[in-house]
Amino acid sequence: GTALQRLGRPADAAASFRRTLALDANYADAHFNLGTILEAEGLLAEAASAYRSALALNPADAGAQNNLASILQGQGKLADALARLSDAVQRAPQDANLRYNLANLLKDMRRFDDAIARYRETIVIAPRHRPAFENLAAVLHYLGRLDEAVACREVLVALDPRDADAHNALGNLLTEHGRNDAALDSYLKALALAADPRNKASVARAIASVTPTRFDAPLHDLMVDAIAEPWARPSDLMLFCCQLIGLTPGIAECIERAAAQWPVAHPTLQWFGAEALAALDADALLRAALHSAPVCELKLERLLTILRAAMLDAAAAIGEEQQAAAHTGRGARER
Repeated sequence: GTALQRLGRPADAAASFRRTLALDANYADAHFNLGTILEAEGLLAEAASAYRSALALNPADAGAQNNLASILQGQGKLADALARLSDAVQRAPQDANLRYNLANLLKDMRRFDDAIARYRETIVIAPRHRPAFENLAAVLHYLGRLDEAVACREVLVALDPRDADAHNALGNLLTEHGRNDAALDSYLKALALAADPRNKASVARAIASVTPTRFDAPLHDLMVDAIAEPWARPSDLMLFCCQLIGLTPGIAECIERAAAQWPVAHPTLQWFGAEALAALDADALLRAALHSAPVCELKLERLLTILRAAMLDAAAAIGEEQQAAAHTGRGARER
């Protein structure tokens, strides 16, 4: 029966276990193994009976207590399930999963302080028990103990830095905690691991509450993609993008000079200087932003106002020169 169960032939295994019990009704392991098959098939009443038979023969069987408690919990018989699981934990105090199951039951019973204690005990026994950290974080979050919940989420990230979901969940909690810069960092890590719509939307949502303080080339390039797809309404992305453009080397200095000298009378392209013009011309985020939504940042708009005026004056001057050349007959030869 055990061999057949391992081979994935539950019906044949159940028949062998029943034959075993026909030969020896006091075979506790056969009762337990038959119970696991019946439980997997959804025959919960029969499975519970098999577990009870196993426990009658071997009261120290913590596994049978745990499985019977799970069935009782599913049936809403929480007090009976608690008694079974508590007994199992006493009989196997170093079994982390038993203690974790007890914590889950206490959580369902809304005995949150007791559940937190059992989750913490589980983690002491098994420091890498991710489900215990997950559920502990959820309970602490529900109780408004955000600092502790964040600490749990940070441990989950440390346990598996390649888990995009863990980074995203940490970002959500940090956002609720008002730690928006840290939340954006978590969302960006999640996005780097999994460029799916949820993580893109999380980044787009986070930047609405963040003001960049330094130029970040990867983030600058990422925002070009965010506007191009787009990850959100372009107007929702625009302020952050304008602020980021304002920190771009070559453009930042020009923006500050424009703000300090505003208004600039009759500006020319020479006012900008070759380096600033090259930086403005090369900035893909600036082009994407101007194509997508109105500029909503005052200093950048003042720089662009000066640039527009200088470009229009330059274009007008070229037009006047071409007209003058045409009148003298030089225009055709120059073309």
